[in-house]
Amino acid sequence: MRRTSTGVAVLVLGITFATSALATPEIQGQFSSTCKPKPGSALATAMCTSCHVKMGEKALNRFGTDVKAELGKQKSKAFTPAVWKKVAALDSDRDKAKNGAEVASGTLPADPKSKP
Repeated sequence: MRRTSTGVAVLVLGITFATSALATPEIQGQFSSTCKPKPGSALATAMCTSCHVKMGEKALNRFGTDVKAELGKQKSKAFTPAVWKKVAALDSDRDKAKNGAEVASGTLPADPKSKP
């Protein structure tokens, strides 16, 4: 029984680390400290899916693609206020609301059905 519980714990930790490696804790922390999503909002609870299509997958949604493009333009590996300034001015999900307005209201900048 003890070997089974240890094996399950190791498996759960492995899955946790594998999925969190896609959206690094550093980037998530930088996004949160820079953008300050409203606690309890759709954006605050989205975690990895703020930028990724699905939790645990590498595929990026439109907002994630815009963030990645701006990181590349600025030759940065960090989500900085300068990166956010450029990405905030975009409308990643094409719902006629800028990313900055969506984040300020706690809505999802990659979901056209989620509007401020």
